[in-house]
Amino acid sequence: MKKKDKAKLTIQKNINWFKCTICGQGMDLRLNSIICKQGHNFDLSKKGYVNFLAGPVQKIYHKKIYYARSELCKRGFFDPLVEKLAELMAEELRHSSFEPFKFLDAGCGEGFILANTLHDLRQRSGCMCQGFGLDIAKEGIQLASRDHPEIFWAVADLANLPFQDNTFHFLLNVLSPANYQEFSRAITDYGTLLKVVPGKEYLQELRQKIYKGTRREFYSNIEVIERLRENFNIMDTHSLCYNILVTGDDLEHLVKMTPLTWGASQDKINWALKQEFQRITVDLFIIRAKKSAF
Repeated sequence: MKKKDKAKLTIQKNINWFKCTICGQGMDLRLNSIICKQGHNFDLSKKGYVNFLAGPVQKIYHKKIYYARSELCKRGFFDPLVEKLAELMAEELRHSSFEPFKFLDAGCGEGFILANTLHDLRQRSGCMCQGFGLDIAKEGIQLASRDHPEIFWAVADLANLPFQDNTFHFLLNVLSPANYQEFSRAITDYGTLLKVVPGKEYLQELRQKIYKGTRREFYSNIEVIERLRENFNIMDTHSLCYNILVTGDDLEHLVKMTPLTWGASQDKINWALKQEFQRITVDLFIIRAKKSAF
């Protein structure tokens, strides 16, 4: 089955979950478009994704970032994170009677984490799971739809999700900006938000090379966690720290992938690329949270 046809089938089965990002009305599937009752039209691309943006957006992330991240993912950069996320979700599913389970990765990038977490979760739990991934960057969604056509992908803004209230049992937000008002709206009353933020030692070897002697040499996630706490009830947290062997083009991919390097001069980046790194620290902090009203 073609990617476009797979996406149409997913939309058709779940059309009641979608809402128009312009007027908020419900949606219908007509031929190769999702159309709301007010006539706002969102076309399904040949590559199998839908663009729900009402207009052009300023580019922050570029194609090279997602290709670099995709290459690192294939080499195992996020494998321990995928395993931990699947473990946490499988633990919750053992105590839940809802099925099929609906998962949204808000800020999914090239889609690796969502696709592989769902694969791991299905193997652990045997549950029926439907995955949805969205990102504001079309370049990331194009890669995601190419590599993982079994999942529905959309170009959309985190501040204006194209889904009805109380739709998702799990919402993933991994190393990405958040909009907690929209997240709370889209998650079911007893659903779970899994947010992943950097730990203080995340990419510390690279940070020390580029920002030695400046305030950016060190990182704290305290403000990010407190903002989440203002909007959700934090149930528990999990620290995940591991080292990745850096070989070949890995360092260049890493430099392109991470926003950590965005504030650095090109001279500093070029100098860092010439340094010898044997291993890079991946320090992640996973927060499991529920809606504040529950």
